[in-house]
Amino acid sequence: MSDDLLDKARQMKPAVVPHMPEIHAEPGSAVEVLEKLAWGEVWARPGLSMRDKRLITIAVLGINGTDRTLGIHIRGALDSGDLTEQELDAFIVQFAAYAGFPRGSAFGQTLSRVIAERAAEAGGQV
Repeated sequence: MSDDLLDKARQMKPAVVPHMPEIHAEPGSAVEVLEKLAWGEVWARPGLSMRDKRLITIAVLGINGTDRTLGIHIRGALDSGDLTEQELDAFIVQFAAYAGFPRGSAFGQTLSRVIAERAAEAGGQV
């Protein structure tokens, strides 16, 4: 994959998940390939709005139970203004109806944690 794709990935990732640590991967490593694909191809691809991409991503992460990464993407969605706390709260109801109540509850706990972290960072005001 070209360096253009890596450059695109390096621009897109902080726009999507600004609080995710930067990964320094060896050239040609699996990590670099995944970074290029995820951020340089998938997230940069036209056809869906950033909001739609975020909704799809958080749904899949929630179903898979990858709560740490889910929290990172929830934070990115809130910080960007693409989704509000109220929209994510409503999302949980729809999500739980199809993914199951245990996953919906875990999603809700992750959302609550992210909201609390943001409030603490803002001195109690978000």
